[in-house]
Amino acid sequence: MRNLNLSSRGARPSLHGALPVVLLAVLITALVALVVITGRDPVVSRVEPLVAAPGDRVSIHGRQFRDDQGSLIVAGVQLPRSNIQEWSPERIDFTVPPGTDSGLLYVRTDRGTSNGVLLQMRSSVPTSRAAGFAPGAPVISRLQETAMNIGDVLVIQGRNFGSQRRDSRVLFSSPADGGFSAPLPASISYPRWTEEEIHVRIPEDALSGFVIVQTPWGDSNPLRLSVGRPAGGMVRGERVEVVVQYGVIVDRVVPADSRRQGPGSRDLVAWLPRLPSGTGQANVRYLLPVEGRTVDGFAAVRFETVDAAFSARVVHTAAVERFAVRADIERSRVSPAYEGESGFFAFYTQPTALLPAGDQAFATVAAAMRRNRANPYLIALAAYEWTIEHLDYSIHAEDRSAIAGLQQGYGDDFTYAALFATVLRAARVPSRLVGGVLISGQGDAYPHFWVEFFVSGAGWIPADPALGDGAFPAAFPEPANPAEFYFGNLDGFRVAFHHGEGDTGPALRNGAHIEPDDPYTAQRSYLEVGAGIDDIRARWLMPRVVGFRP
Repeated sequence: MRNLNLSSRGARPSLHGALPVVLLAVLITALVALVVITGRDPVVSRVEPLVAAPGDRVSIHGRQFRDDQGSLIVAGVQLPRSNIQEWSPERIDFTVPPGTDSGLLYVRTDRGTSNGVLLQMRSSVPTSRAAGFAPGAPVISRLQETAMNIGDVLVIQGRNFGSQRRDSRVLFSSPADGGFSAPLPASISYPRWTEEEIHVRIPEDALSGFVIVQTPWGDSNPLRLSVGRPAGGMVRGERVEVVVQYGVIVDRVVPADSRRQGPGSRDLVAWLPRLPSGTGQANVRYLLPVEGRTVDGFAAVRFETVDAAFSARVVHTAAVERFAVRADIERSRVSPAYEGESGFFAFYTQPTALLPAGDQAFATVAAAMRRNRANPYLIALAAYEWTIEHLDYSIHAEDRSAIAGLQQGYGDDFTYAALFATVLRAARVPSRLVGGVLISGQGDAYPHFWVEFFVSGAGWIPADPALGDGAFPAAFPEPANPAEFYFGNLDGFRVAFHHGEGDTGPALRNGAHIEPDDPYTAQRSYLEVGAGIDDIRARWLMPRVVGFRP
């Protein structure tokens, strides 16, 4: 046994023994600091100015841009390195090159990609034709609030708005094509519209920028609005470029008995969706002019008084950029409350033919999802996990409906999406179907459905329960953990054709509605024929990829 002789002041440790420990602690601290400093994505705090034109100098302020020059992306296009004048860890200066579109600006380094900030091109900001030039054009005098959150109802005051909205709308700065978007559906987005005051719900893709009132008599003066997402939002990732073609060929018309052939009875309308744009999908360009008029996201092509010799081919070819997206959500800041003035909450939680949320069987499941939960994000996560656990994937289900999935425990991608969305609505979380196609690594297209649910202060968040359960088509790029990845995140290997259920028609009185055997959107009608037509042949050109670059 060793005798230790310690003085009352305590033992002084040996310097030689402590030095390695101290050095090790210093090295660990330095390593941690290095990881913290260099291992995080760049962050953009502000951009000056927010409105620019080709040739203007723009400054980006933030942190973690690093010393080594990375790249700048505006509206999905990488800027030439020759346009970057200054690059430092906290500031970047560049000159806007010719041909630049309005869109989100990102800083990309070898450590990652920053948050996006909208850079508006001056040419895309509508100019007022009101004061002195067009007496009937709208004028905005003030916004009741100049800083609001996604989903709030904005009050706009001014004059010449019109006593009824009709085709007028409010435009918000947005990553959508053209730099502006209007809230949809319009029926629930404008709870009040008078000559001097508009109440409008701020759409989910709105960004800080401008607000403009657009009427048939002109565009108003733009006023600035700061749009916040206190609970977070969606962040773009890798980009995929796709060219898709879709449409219908119609012939072999059999007219009805002449007694049934009143005015318009031998008309037909082809309803083809127009590709939407937003955070996950941008720069939609139709390679040929789209026929017909646009109605709620659809191109309605009408043919009048067709006969037995009639034949028509309606084909759309669209180029689009698709982005992988991930949800950057602060769960603790998600509010359980939803804005109620515009009717948004009631609209996206109501039962429909495809989403029978009022059925008692779904009420029972929804009650289990809500038990001990108030946060809609966590309720949605519980419903997503329950859907994957409850269903087995099968392409042979004769009944693909939500109620069939609940009862029989199996179904295809539509069953997964419909069941999940129905449970969400029954649990009082706004939800909607998204119809489109998946694109394999070989460029093949497969009709597919997934879901978006709405969170106050963040916007629409995607989830794909079928892929989360591992139901991948051939040659499709699979993430490491599908169940975890496909809640809140989406790959870029897809094209969305329509959000929600499209109630197209009836544009024809007593019209018959025809759809493909394997629909690629949740719309009421793809082809509508009048009562004066007994039979017709429709050959569907299902979406196919004619150009693809990952």
